[in-house]
Amino acid sequence: MQRNANELASLSRTIPPDIELTAKGLLAKDLASRLKKIEKLAKQLRNELHQ
Repeated sequence: MQRNANELASLSRTIPPDIELTAKGLLAKDLASRLKKIEKLAKQLRNELHQ
């Protein structure tokens, strides 16, 4: 669970700079895949907490 939490935190820190680029009309190549990975990790953590 700790590994998933650390990975989630690490990935989350990469998002704000890419959102700034999106506001300027640029889209980071892997932004969508990182957002999906964040969702997946968050769901796994929620499930582990509710067990």
